[in-house]
Amino acid sequence: MAREREKFSTKEFEIIGSYPSMDTDIYTVYGYPTLPPEPKFYRPITPKENWKLRLEGKIPYWIPTGGWVHCDVNVFRPRVNPDNVVTHLIYDGEPKYKFESNVMKSDWFDIEWVFQPNVGGATVRPGTPKVPDICKWEDFVSMPNLDDLDCAQLASSGRGE
Repeated sequence: MAREREKFSTKEFEIIGSYPSMDTDIYTVYGYPTLPPEPKFYRPITPKENWKLRLEGKIPYWIPTGGWVHCDVNVFRPRVNPDNVVTHLIYDGEPKYKFESNVMKSDWFDIEWVFQPNVGGATVRPGTPKVPDICKWEDFVSMPNLDDLDCAQLASSGRGE
């Protein structure tokens, strides 16, 4: 039986602790040597219960957040997806990936990417758009074959369960 929703209380503004600071190589991509500690607020329900309310079309207690750390849902971008590799966005809990170049070609969509260290992300190599005419996108875009993923590698790492 679902419990009755509590009415809003100013107690939800109460800081009950803090999430630890993060000192890791991942965040240097964004120009931060570390992420400072973040306040942890009192919540009358768990993030899972809050997300469930949102997904059921009910009003959540707070707007669920997603992101890299200290969020209701953390990002998972495994290296088994070739586009995560070429865009230099791998967040899968494995050791840091050793990128060989800032220019890479996507196995999935046949796109040349250029990683831009100063902005912490990748962009399509200038002058090489995948879709030169958006009105004819079907002529240029094909869906990747998911059977090409090395799921055995993902499962052996303990992350694909």
